[in-house]
Amino acid sequence: MSHPRTPVSGNGHRRQTVGVVSRTVFAREALVRAISAEAAFRAVDLGSGQDAVARAHAADPDLVLIDLRPADAVPLSEALLEAIPGTRPVAVHRGAEPELLLRFAEAGFVGFVSTDCAYRDLLQDLRGVLTQDSNCPPQLAGAIIRSLRRKSG
Repeated sequence: MSHPRTPVSGNGHRRQTVGVVSRTVFAREALVRAISAEAAFRAVDLGSGQDAVARAHAADPDLVLIDLRPADAVPLSEALLEAIPGTRPVAVHRGAEPELLLRFAEAGFVGFVSTDCAYRDLLQDLRGVLTQDSNCPPQLAGAIIRSLRRKSG
């Protein structure tokens, strides 16, 4: 993905663009401020719903952090991936239910961040998603294995 508009950090490296989607305005604004304070990142507010696709198209994010109910997050991830194929959706989830994580993975999410994680863990997870293919919690790995067994058996 090419990002000619993305600012360069003080050390000369391109800052990774993180889009933030959340229904809660103050949470979205706080995440944008906090993530943007990190030299490696530039965060943009993408709104709270389907308007996020148009905003993301303009911002061309490397990663989109999505904090919505699963019923809203899944179609948004699919729409983002259709509009911006190279972006990486990351789900903020409030539990580690394996079937829910599997549903997110099937919708194209490549990372998962728990609402229980500390801020430093969030940053580590975002870096991991940007430098690796995905961030897969153990519960998701187990759900994937069980799902494959059901399909093959």
